[in-house]
Amino acid sequence: MYMNTKETTTRGLDASVIRRSNRKAVLDVLRSREPVGRREIAELTRLSVPTISRVTAELAEQSIIREVGSVNIGKAKRKTALLDINPEAGWVVGMEVGGAHIRATAIDLKGELHESVESSMENVRGEEPVAEAIQSVLKKIITTCEPMRGRPLSIGVSSAGVVDSGAGIVTLSFNLQVQNFHVAKIVRDVCDVPVAVDNNITAPTLAEARLGHGRHHSSFAYLSIGMGIGAGYVLDGQVQHLSPHAEFGLMVVAPEGDPERFGGRGYLESLASGRGIAASARRAMESGEKTLISDLTPEGPASVTAKIVAQAARQNDELALKIMARAAEYLGIGIVNIAHTLGLTTFFINGGVPRSGEPFWKPLRESIERHEYWPGEIQLEESLLSDDAAVIGAGLLGLEKAFERLVANGDSNP
Repeated sequence: MYMNTKETTTRGLDASVIRRSNRKAVLDVLRSREPVGRREIAELTRLSVPTISRVTAELAEQSIIREVGSVNIGKAKRKTALLDINPEAGWVVGMEVGGAHIRATAIDLKGELHESVESSMENVRGEEPVAEAIQSVLKKIITTCEPMRGRPLSIGVSSAGVVDSGAGIVTLSFNLQVQNFHVAKIVRDVCDVPVAVDNNITAPTLAEARLGHGRHHSSFAYLSIGMGIGAGYVLDGQVQHLSPHAEFGLMVVAPEGDPERFGGRGYLESLASGRGIAASARRAMESGEKTLISDLTPEGPASVTAKIVAQAARQNDELALKIMARAAEYLGIGIVNIAHTLGLTTFFINGGVPRSGEPFWKPLRESIERHEYWPGEIQLEESLLSDDAAVIGAGLLGLEKAFERLVANGDSNP
């Protein structure tokens, strides 16, 4: 979306406000489009060509934008210079904080991913250990990148759990075992730059909307089916921030679920998540059912994972196929419920479970066909973003903060 900015000569209006408004309008256009000429920028922002020339000259002098080519437009004899964001004018850190790992990635001003540092979160739980892990990874990415890229302009964080994005706090995370965890402050203690924090569903949903299949759709649902289950929603082009109690994974889809979680209630997450799939296989093995899964887990049922169940299913193991089909059946019910409640017809699915292949996708499509009221309306696609979704989303959060700085002071290397 572009800022429709009209020039004004209102006396008394702070010139710096007008200057920032004009800079923002120009940068918004350049961030949202392929390289464009000054006259097209003027048309899109409703600013005069002389104003655009002045603003772009200033931005180019500060190396925030650059000329990337020229073209003939219409019957004009002179070529029109094309302008674009200079990706080397600064960088941000995109950080994913999850129950399985922490990953920090350097992201340039065009949103391209570069150097990355990752650390396992196995057995890392509780406020002190998680804080130490975050700071350790952050220090490593900054130490790696600062010599060639300078100091980051900002940091975006996508975290597991319920997040108060305004305060930069993870209010509750079962995966990390933290409560009222001041993640923004922990990050700023390492690098005192603007920090943006959101949860590990909303941030990937933003990434899907901006850079994935979702950029071609104004409304859709983004589903993450991994160790847990979550959903983000985009309605009329806007990523929705719902109540923390609005949990797709807690949708009741069956009378009973995993007896070891959620008090045995039939929540979607207990039945269709990676953890739920592994638990189903474990119970079957402990009851003596014959399955290839046993051969793939010589350490015993406790070592079963959804990935191993999927591997057995791809080898046509009867039990594994049954478990995957059951999980897909319940997920299909959940998707149909969302479609019938919100009127959404497009669903992008990401996470480890969807990467199981046809043992997951075939029964999922069949489940939707059985349950949907309007046949053929619901469309499923696997997300393009794969494992990068959360870190890309975090990077986009960081880029918003970075461009706020560039608009305010024009300094690309503070």
